[in-house]
Amino acid sequence: MFKLLLPTYILLLLSASSIASANDPAAYHVYLVEEAREKRLAHSTVWLKLLHYEPVGLAGKGLESAIHSPEFFIAPDGRHEPEAELTAMLAGMLEDVSADGPDQHPICRFPARAAWLTEQLEIPEEWIPVTRCPEFDDWSFNGTTDSISVVFATGYLGNPASYYGHTLLKLNSSLQQKQTSLLDVSVNYGAIVPDNENPLAYIVKGVTGGYDGGFSHIQYYFHTHNYGENELRDLWEYKLDLPQEAVDLIVAHAWEVLGRKYTYYFFRKNCAYRMAELLQVVEGVDIIPENRPFTMPQSLISKLGSADRVGAPLVNQIIYHPSRQSRLYSRFRALSDQQKARVRLVIDSEQDMSQWAGLLSHVEVDTLLDYYQYLIKSESGTVAEAKERYRQVLLYRYRMPPQRKAEVAAAKLSPDQSRRPSRVELSGIHSSSQGSGWGLALRPAYYDALDGDEAHVGNSALLMGELSLQVIDDNWKIDRFDLINIESANTQVTGLPGDGREAWMLRAGWVRPDLACTGCLSPRIEGAWGRALTPVESVDMTAMVGAALQDKRYGQALLDATVNMRGVARISDTATLLLERVVRMPFHGQGTTRREDKVVLRYMFERNADIRLRYRADQTTELSLGVGFYF
Repeated sequence: MFKLLLPTYILLLLSASSIASANDPAAYHVYLVEEAREKRLAHSTVWLKLLHYEPVGLAGKGLESAIHSPEFFIAPDGRHEPEAELTAMLAGMLEDVSADGPDQHPICRFPARAAWLTEQLEIPEEWIPVTRCPEFDDWSFNGTTDSISVVFATGYLGNPASYYGHTLLKLNSSLQQKQTSLLDVSVNYGAIVPDNENPLAYIVKGVTGGYDGGFSHIQYYFHTHNYGENELRDLWEYKLDLPQEAVDLIVAHAWEVLGRKYTYYFFRKNCAYRMAELLQVVEGVDIIPENRPFTMPQSLISKLGSADRVGAPLVNQIIYHPSRQSRLYSRFRALSDQQKARVRLVIDSEQDMSQWAGLLSHVEVDTLLDYYQYLIKSESGTVAEAKERYRQVLLYRYRMPPQRKAEVAAAKLSPDQSRRPSRVELSGIHSSSQGSGWGLALRPAYYDALDGDEAHVGNSALLMGELSLQVIDDNWKIDRFDLINIESANTQVTGLPGDGREAWMLRAGWVRPDLACTGCLSPRIEGAWGRALTPVESVDMTAMVGAALQDKRYGQALLDATVNMRGVARISDTATLLLERVVRMPFHGQGTTRREDKVVLRYMFERNADIRLRYRADQTTELSLGVGFYF
C-alpha cells in the first residue's frame, strides 16, 4: 500500500514546488484546498471550535455557528458550511493587502484561524502577504501575553444577572509587573441590554434568548474597581499552566470574537459557558460542565480547579483579590481588643487627627484607611465627611515611619473547593397528625443560610427552582416550590458606624398554607426588610417585618403582615444550626394569626454530602431526617 501511495506523494511535492516557483496564487489555493480535504481540516475539532459551530436540525446532523454576525464569516454560507468557510479563508490568506491596509486582511481579522491553517498545511512564509497587523499587535501588547487567568467574581445580590457570580479572562503580559498588572487586557462576555430596560422584560428576555450577547475588552483595573470597590465582591484569579503556543492561540481567537454577536441565554450559554469555549480551542482543555441545562460560574470554576491537561493540573496558581469590604473585615479581625477599642474611639471622636499624634500603630491606621474608603465606596453615611476623614488619616499615615501594609488573610476556602451548586435530598418524615413517610427535595441552585461558604455571598441565601415532595400513607403531595428565594443580611462584622445592618428577603412560589393541610398548595409572594447583627462570634441574627400576598383559599387572608426572626450558629466547620420563627397576621381579608417555627441542624460529613435534622411546627409538628448530595 505504501508503494502505491509513494508516487502520488512525490507528485504532490513536485506540484507544490512547481506552484511555489511559478508564484501562482490560484494554483496554490487549489493545492491547499486539496490538502485540507485530504486532512479533513474543515471537520476537525479545532476548526469547528474556532468557528463556534453547534449541532442543529433533526438529530443534530446540521451545523450552525453560534455567532450570527455576518462579518465573522468570509464565505456567504460560512455560518453553516465549515468547508466553504475554510476554502474562503485559504483564498483570503493568499490575497494581496488592499488599499484599506493590513488590518482588513483576513489574516489580521482572523489571526487564530490563519495561524492554525498555516501550521496544519505548512504554508511557507513567502506565501503570507501580511507581516504585521497593527491593531491586533497593539491590542495584544505585541505578542507579549505569556499566560492567561480565569477571574471569578463572587455573587452580588444587587443585580439578578450577578447572583451566581461572573467569570472573565485576564491576558497577562510580560510587560506588566506585579504593580502594574491592572493594565493587562481583560476579556468579558455579557448580554447587550438596552438602557433603562424594564426589569420584567430583562428577566424574561435573559432566560428565553431575547438578547444578543458578545465579548468586550477593557483594562483589568476597570473590573477590580467595579467588582471589588463598588460592588464589594471578592475576585479569585486562576492562572493557567499553558504552553506559549496555546496562549497565543487563545489571545488570537479572543481578538476574532470581540464585538461579534451571539444569542445570550442566562442559564446555559452565558458568560461562564462562552469563556470556557475560548479556552477550549486549545486541545486537551475540557472545562464546560456538561449534561445539565444550566452553566453556573461556580460549576465552571470547580471543574477548572480539578482539570488536567496532558497529565498536569491546568491551574498552577490561585490568587485571592479581596474586596474593599473583605480587606476591612480581615484587618479589623486581626486587631487586639485594645486596638479595636482605640479605632472605635478615633471614629467616634470629632477631634482632628493631629490630636492622635504618636498614639496609633500602623495596623490601626491602615484599618482606619480601609474603613473610610469602605464608607466612601458603599455610600454609607455622609460621603463628603468620610472623604475628609480619609484625607486626614492618610496624612497621618504619611508622617509615620515607613512600614509595609500587612497582607490580608486569604479566605479559608477558594470557590473551586466549595461544594457543588445543586442539591438533592431523600428524607424520612414523621408528622404528628398524618403519620410517617418519606420526602424528596431537589434544588437546582444555589445555597441557603446553612450551606453557604466563602464561595457565596455571606449571611445570605439564593434558591431558585427548589421543589420539595412528600409521600405519606401512599399519598404524595408538593410541600413547597420556591421559584425564587433570596435572603441577604449584613451582620455588621466590625460594629463600626456605617457598616450597615440591613437585612432583606424576597420569596415567590407555591407553599402549603400550614403543615396540617394535606392537599393544599397556594401561590405566595412575600418580602421583608429589617436588621441584622452578630451578638457573638459565629452567631448571626436577623429580625424583619414584611408582607405576604397569597391565594385566599384554605382560610388564608389575601394579605398578611409578617414578622420574621432567625438565628444561624456555626457550631464548627461541619455543623450549623438554624432557628427561625415567622408570625403571620391577617392584614386584609379573613384569617387568623399563625406562628411557624423551624429548627434545622446540618452536619456536613463530606464536601458534597450532608445530613439535616429538621423540626417544624405550624398547626401541627413534623420531624424529618434527610441525607443530601450536591451535584
